[in-house]
Amino acid sequence: EDGSIEDLYKSQKSATNSVYGMAVTNALKQSSDFQDGIWIRHELTPEFIEDKIESMKKSWSTLMFYAVGCWCTSYSRFNLLARVFSSKEFDRSVVYMDTDSIKFKYKPEFIEMFEEYNKTITAKYEAVCQKYPDVIKMEMFEPEDKDGIKHPLGHFELDGIYSEFKTLGAKKYCYRDNKDGSLHITVAGVSKKGVTALNDDINNFKKGKVWNYKESGKLTHFYLSNQPEAVITDCQGNEYKCSYKFGIVLQPTTYKLGIDDKYETLVNYFMIKRYEENEQKIRLSKSKQS
Repeated sequence: EDGSIEDLYKSQKSATNSVYGMAVTNALKQSSDFQDGIWIRHELTPEFIEDKIESMKKSWSTLMFYAVGCWCTSYSRFNLLARVFSSKEFDRSVVYMDTDSIKFKYKPEFIEMFEEYNKTITAKYEAVCQKYPDVIKMEMFEPEDKDGIKHPLGHFELDGIYSEFKTLGAKKYCYRDNKDGSLHITVAGVSKKGVTALNDDINNFKKGKVWNYKESGKLTHFYLSNQPEAVITDCQGNEYKCSYKFGIVLQPTTYKLGIDDKYETLVNYFMIKRYEENEQKIRLSKSKQS
């Protein structure tokens, strides 16, 4: 069923992200230990760093060097920007970019540009297969989905065509799918289902928009530092006296859509610049007519 497939996709995506995060997590950061009811803060002293590195070397969970994670995303970003900077026309058509995705005003030649890039990636895979024919096969680079459609690793794929699109920055955008006319949102901290709060109007996706705690699906940490003593009864009827003063609980919360000041300044700058360019074109056109 569609629901179970969607749930499986989400769980597998979370698992993959978790493994990647575990593999390249930076362990050299300020940390705290809870010992004998007291929080002990460890500063980033040379001694602490040396001990941390030694423990990482001995730990089975240390899978990769931290910089691997940085370079994976940097390489992906480089491949994306290389396409953007290859054409001034394409650069001006871009409306949104993320680490490994891009949204732009549609033109067939732009799609062809990404298809040419995909061919270079496929050629690299074929070269590796030819070098190690008994070990590496082409299908290893081309996983298939439930419909048997191949999705080669590293390829850019057309995710869809939108009739409307609006963004307020990274991980904050709303679009209407041209295929079925449905409205969608991607906002870090808000459930995809929160799109219903926009009442099918993309203009409601704006600075200051608030999702209530039911619409957002967002949870926030609430810290307790002076909990009263309590008697807790478990499922078997056993009673326990809890005297811990500190605690953390996840509570539903609202979400207010905002925009970074620097990003807003940048957007306003380009809006003014393009307005001035259009005004200049109009003046040149009028001068030629006269």
